[in-house]
Amino acid sequence: MHGHHDIWAIILAAGDGTRLSGLTTDDRGTVVPKQYCSFAGGPSLLARALARADAVTERERIAVVVAAGHRRWWGPELAELPPANVLVQPCNRGTACGLLLPLIHVRLRQPDATVVVFPSDHYIADEPTFRRALDEAVRRAGELDGRLLLLGINPDRADAEYGWIRPASTVGGIPSRVVSFVEKPDRALAERLMATGALWNSFTFVTSAATLWELFQRRLPWLVERFAMAFAAGHGAWWQAPLSEVYNELPTLDFSRAVLERTDDELRVLAVPPCGWTDLGTPARVADCLRRVESCEIDELGVAPRPAPLDLADAARTVSERHLARAQGRPEKSLS
Repeated sequence: MHGHHDIWAIILAAGDGTRLSGLTTDDRGTVVPKQYCSFAGGPSLLARALARADAVTERERIAVVVAAGHRRWWGPELAELPPANVLVQPCNRGTACGLLLPLIHVRLRQPDATVVVFPSDHYIADEPTFRRALDEAVRRAGELDGRLLLLGINPDRADAEYGWIRPASTVGGIPSRVVSFVEKPDRALAERLMATGALWNSFTFVTSAATLWELFQRRLPWLVERFAMAFAAGHGAWWQAPLSEVYNELPTLDFSRAVLERTDDELRVLAVPPCGWTDLGTPARVADCLRRVESCEIDELGVAPRPAPLDLADAARTVSERHLARAQGRPEKSLS
């Protein structure tokens, strides 16, 4: 089994969160990316992701990729990380670019590392259940032999807005070969997928730095070359000027579509029992999560909350009240 000194965590925190702008616009008209928002009074979603990373490695081996324009929010949140481990993108260019930048950082520090990748903007009501699955995935890291192990969430409903993973086997607790990915199926197909044991793609995964690097080189060699040029132009460091030049010319690239979905044979998936996982990707999903949280007891991380600029649950409640007021002809409550 790997020790903490073998493991690096990468947290993706450069997203703009535009789909939730109706909930995350503050009283000054600024859209706060959802990873910096809290939910139901707890810590920010980014702080939750940091706590998950803390469970698998030390802070010295946690790398977080952020956007330059979000500094006002990530500065305080990431103050306890080594400054070199905060990888600042000039702008968001999707998860492929957002993952390659910190991957290069990890490979320069520890080429033989095991890498655990975490999104920063997901909410999990039952953290202990997710943690047990994560521990099992990390425990199996040495058995992967050049493969990538995804955590797939056992669904509790046929949500047609999620990405789904079809595993070859539905035996619980054992990694299965990935048959295919299905992105945002229609309702009927989502119901069939759920009935046959398909899983939601959590985009949390474990692999080796070498395997992840090889996948990038095979699927996006031109992108690897562009990043290498920026690093060389910075004389062995990530200088903002050459990096900005590269990012200005890059398209937005999704890692799942550009890499994972073209690499089925080298992927495995480990099923996670229902744990109240959600990506909070739409206002409707935020409202649904709020209903679920309010109707049951949740297992929290035990993270001391830092004041967040916005709370998604409060925003969802306010929107619901406004809709009700409009229907009843009453004055509407402001989001500010």
